[in-house]
This record gives sequence, C-alpha cells and structure tokens, in this order.
Amino acid sequence: MEENQKHSKILEDCAEVSKLLSNNKLIINSEVTVHIHPQNYPHLLNEMEEYVKIRVDKTQSKISLKITDTEFIFIKT
Repeated sequence: MEENQKHSKILEDCAEVSKLLSNNKLIINSEVTVHIHPQNYPHLLNEMEEYVKIRVDKTQSKISLKITDTEFIFIKT
C-alpha cells in the first residue's frame, strides 16, 4: 500500500514544483519533461482523469498537463 501512496502523488508533486517555479519572478513560464516507467503510466493517466475530470486516451505514450504556468510533459519510457 505504501508503494501506491508514493505513486498516487505524482500530480501533487508536480503542483509543488509548479508553485516553486511560479514564485521565482525571473521565470515567466516553464516546461518540465517527466519520464514515467510503463508500469506506472496507467496510474498516472487515471490520476490525470480524476484531476481534469475528462477522459484520457489511454493508448497515448505522451501527455501534457499545465499547472499554473508550468507545463508538465509525461512520457512513457
């Protein structure tokens, strides 16, 4: 169960990173690329569906999400 809790906070961690970057007045906006292990990728997609309340195409291997002024690009590798 502890392992699931670690994986279930991917977007929560991204939100923290976004907040840190947005607090830096020298940065206008940013882009972060995150490589996700194929085993964990379906969980990320489920988490994104819950976050945006829209169905996500589960066949794609690359997806992005903008949080505040930071765009996160998730790639299944």
